[in-house]
Amino acid sequence: MKTGVWALASFLLGACSANDAVMDANDAPYFTEHSDILLAEKQEFIARRNNAFAFGLLNTTVNSEQPDRNVLLSPLSASLALGLLNNGATGTTEAQIRTALGYKDLTRTELNDYFKGMIQALEHIDQKVNLNIGSSIWLQESPELNTAFSEINTACYNADIFHVWFGSEEALTMINTWLQEKTDGALSDFFNSGDYYLPADTYNDPYKDPYFDQNSYYWKGTQMWLLHTVCFNGAWQTPFDGDRSGNVAFTNSDGTTTEVVAMNGRMNVNFVATDELAMVELPYSNGSFSLNVLLPDRNTTSQKLIEQMTEPQWKELVGKLQKTAVDVSLPRFSVEYEHDLDSDISTLGMSSIFDATTASFGDLSSARGICVNRMRQKLRSTVNESGTSAATLSDIVTNPGNEPVGITTADKAAEFRVDRPFIYIIKEQSSGVIIFTGIVKKL
Repeated sequence: MKTGVWALASFLLGACSANDAVMDANDAPYFTEHSDILLAEKQEFIARRNNAFAFGLLNTTVNSEQPDRNVLLSPLSASLALGLLNNGATGTTEAQIRTALGYKDLTRTELNDYFKGMIQALEHIDQKVNLNIGSSIWLQESPELNTAFSEINTACYNADIFHVWFGSEEALTMINTWLQEKTDGALSDFFNSGDYYLPADTYNDPYKDPYFDQNSYYWKGTQMWLLHTVCFNGAWQTPFDGDRSGNVAFTNSDGTTTEVVAMNGRMNVNFVATDELAMVELPYSNGSFSLNVLLPDRNTTSQKLIEQMTEPQWKELVGKLQKTAVDVSLPRFSVEYEHDLDSDISTLGMSSIFDATTASFGDLSSARGICVNRMRQKLRSTVNESGTSAATLSDIVTNPGNEPVGITTADKAAEFRVDRPFIYIIKEQSSGVIIFTGIVKKL
């Protein structure tokens, strides 16, 4: 059994050069041995800016959430979805997207080439890890997309383009079928008539305003839907022995205790311990991808670590990792998370895209008044003895006392016992690109 993460990002809405940035899809092999993704200087800059966005988005989302709710995000999915949308933005709207993501000094061609190459490289870097990245644009009969917008996003983001009648059974079936294919069935039930259909009596009644119907405004007045998915399914390089798994107590963020099944094993893995945290890096398959688990010292919390974490601090922390014999005890866990990102994205500086009076998408379509009505992500992840599975849909509409965790001595292994809230990050090793990030507060 493998484990995985699935994610969906979607935007609800009322030039790519010939040079490939990282790897040519036609020539990209599936690597059985570890192989690095080689980035030029500007490409490395974009990757670091994406990681800066990842920590900013996680911090903003965690601060807006309920104190004991687990959070899971795919900053990669959000960045790719916003990159696709950026190709249609102009004026202040484009400036806000590019500034918030840290791209203001880069051309569209540089951004599109980077994302095209990164998609190709991530999907091919390890044949034993299933990483599938998908984009789609769903259109009502109008507006018509500008030709350049369609061509760029088809060429650089592998975007599928569909024309549907929003609210019809056919549209619902088509969208869910596309999601099922892109996420290996993990998100096939994302849309359902009970949540997202406009009631028939409201749809045909001119005296009722569907824009105030919380359960139905997706359909009435919707002109376009941008969907982006990331599906990750990978086996550990060194699986945990299921015979060593056992029940342990996990102290939740609210102080309650839950009995959970912990996976146990002594491993020679990358590890670092500071006064504030300990981090272990568990590789998948050929080592191209890893799960990094950050465990705060008992004198601080996971949320405080997130608030303080910046991209330079993260890069420095990763740079301190060293191969160490570690006794790892990590709970099996599953997280299912759905979150509207509108306020988080606005807080990060992209408020214009949600306002019909200020949004400018002239390179997307000649239609007037186009803006983003809603942006959200829905994600599922499972971590067990075999590995990790995760998916996202971006939808645009342990030591007692005060010692640092994991002190290593000459005659015994470091101890990494995850018995309280923790942060976890799935990333590609050579580029450092963060694919998923989250915090587990309660099991």
